[in-house]
Amino acid sequence: VRDVSVRHVLEVSLVEARGLTAADSGGTSDPFAVVSFNAKRCKTRTVKKSVAPKWGQTFTFDNTDNVGFISVEVFDWDFLGSNDFLGRLSLDVQDIPEPSSLEDTEVEADSEA
Repeated sequence: VRDVSVRHVLEVSLVEARGLTAADSGGTSDPFAVVSFNAKRCKTRTVKKSVAPKWGQTFTFDNTDNVGFISVEVFDWDFLGSNDFLGRLSLDVQDIPEPSSLEDTEVEADSEA
């Protein structure tokens, strides 16, 4: 008897954001994103002085049960004080279509706190 386990891996590519709120004086933000799936959290790099950051970063998560929610939260980095919330989106992995049909899909984020 051989135990054959299927390992599911979820790969999340965070390409860019557009139309972010300008949270800093000067009409820009210093955005970064936090991508979460189940208990794991990953953070993008901070893009200075932008309301349309291009991250082009990919994160890999173990997804053994093929259940859970992907959460992406975007913040404005602040040197002093706490970071400002800019937006969030959440996707149920079971609602995600086949990988080939999801490529280059745009998703609207909720900007309410």
